[in-house]
Amino acid sequence: VQRANAEMQKRAENVVRALCEEDENPIVSIHDHGSAGHVNCLSELVEDCGGLIDMSKLPIGDKTLSAKEIIANESQERMGLLIKEEAVEHVRKIAQRERAPMYVVGETTGDGRFAFQQADGVRPFDLAVEQMFGSSPKTYMKDSTVERRYENPVYQSSDLQEYLIRVLQLEAVACKDWLTNKVDRSVSGKVARQQCQGELQLPVSDCGVVALDYRGVKGIATSIGHAPQAALADSEAGSVLAVAEALTNII
Repeated sequence: VQRANAEMQKRAENVVRALCEEDENPIVSIHDHGSAGHVNCLSELVEDCGGLIDMSKLPIGDKTLSAKEIIANESQERMGLLIKEEAVEHVRKIAQRERAPMYVVGETTGDGRFAFQQADGVRPFDLAVEQMFGSSPKTYMKDSTVERRYENPVYQSSDLQEYLIRVLQLEAVACKDWLTNKVDRSVSGKVARQQCQGELQLPVSDCGVVALDYRGVKGIATSIGHAPQAALADSEAGSVLAVAEALTNII
């Protein structure tokens, strides 16, 4: 059932953010509950290692649900975390602080099988991991630092038109109507400023403005800034330019 709960979503996000901002992040792997629910989320957490899930530990709002429904339902505002055993109590304290429900529902096994086990010992789901994931190719990525030197560009005034054509072809500069014209830009009726404006409805707005309610005069303005070219040459200067652009876009 698609029943969004923004408050619970924020609580869960606060827990994950707090863990990620620690000196040593206790999260080994993380996955959200998408289609196929627990079987999708938890199996991708344990991957080739395998794991055993205790179904009696899973939070259930309807006691009449079958084993199949419990295993495969899509749960909203719910995330699966793979953490080391010694970090469980630390994570639990943060979850309690943020009032985010936390459940320890299983463990990795190392036997290459993924199973759900009921309180009576019956396993309604028990498969070899290779049967679930098949033999999909592994992706290996090698990273290396490339030292680059950026010098002042040399321009030829006679080639100005060519320069202009090239710049206008950049996605960051060109007109965004290919994107804005295919979506609804005023959902909820509280959008005070969307991407397009003027008689020609060109997507040139510097910021977006959303009203807090239908009768008041208060709202929220959002904007973005970016300076990728400058950041390549000087990350600090690029950051300053990006933040400055975001702020001036709101003014």
